[in-house]
Amino acid sequence: MVDKNDSLKVAILGKRALVDVRGRGTFNLGPVLKQFGAASVTKHQCDRIIMNMAGCETMDSTFMGVIAGLAMRIKRDRDGSLTMVNLSERTSQLLSTLGLDRVVSAFRAAESPQEDVALFERGEDLSAVNVEAIDRAENVKTMLDAHKDLVAVAPENLARFQDVIEYLNRDAVELQDETS
Repeated sequence: MVDKNDSLKVAILGKRALVDVRGRGTFNLGPVLKQFGAASVTKHQCDRIIMNMAGCETMDSTFMGVIAGLAMRIKRDRDGSLTMVNLSERTSQLLSTLGLDRVVSAFRAAESPQEDVALFERGEDLSAVNVEAIDRAENVKTMLDAHKDLVAVAPENLARFQDVIEYLNRDAVELQDETS
């Protein structure tokens, strides 16, 4: 169950996809962030994803793995970029600990480009995303892909997440067997 304080608001403005993260960025928000990001790159042909992290308290490895995957995808498919603005000291440190600073442009609040921050100030362009509709199989697949993407970004993450990846692989196979 998703905490009511954890949410995403999103918008497409031209070739830019906007994501406003509130509360905690966790595995519960990961699948909808992944879906929105994929649609923004493929369907809307966005070449920039800009994430406002002013309201984000913390992030787990799945959420950061989804960000890593989106950053790699937008770079590969559109030669684009993923920018994170208004990071706190804590969330900035989390990104660098897992090597995401290699694939995203990350800015703490005082350093954030004002043109990017201004995109979030109006707020009426942003729509809340329903995070309750994700089934367990999709959540497991998102978690597995996210952790693999963390390893792709920073190979040294394999030592951190090898057991998690093995567990999620087994869980994914079991869920697939149940639906077959």
